Amino acid sequence: MTTLARAVFAILVAATFGAFFLAQRLKNSPSVVQQFHLTPVFSPNHDGRFDRMYTSFKLKRADEVTVIVVDSKDDEVRELASEQSVPAYTPVRFSWDGRRDDGRAAPAGVYWVQLRWPDGLDRRRLVKLD
Repeated sequence: MTTLARAVFAILVAATFGAFFLAQRLKNSPSVVQQFHLTPVFSPNHDGRFDRMYTSFKLKRADEVTVIVVDSKDDEVRELASEQSVPAYTPVRFSWDGRRDDGRAAPAGVYWVQLRWPDGLDRRRLVKLD
């Protein structure tokens, strides 16, 4: 084995150990989104029962967030909040009446609540709505 091959091998082993310990640290750090709650099932048929879905959460740090409902194909159905300022560790609440952005009723199906941050890099799909 040449000196160059040994050096490359040592660097790869060190990088692997470093990546392992970094991954363990990230897994043990608290989530950005905390205390997430959601109405698990709702039926917006305007009979006065379960017509709205409610979601609430806290953020670990103050930030601006956009809250969106997406369908099973990741297509945006309704924007519940756009770049809303959310203080740290303060519960915020949003509701969805089952309508699309254009006012039409969304078809029956599976939907997700998704948070987006202004930098566009951090998108979190939070929960499925049946």
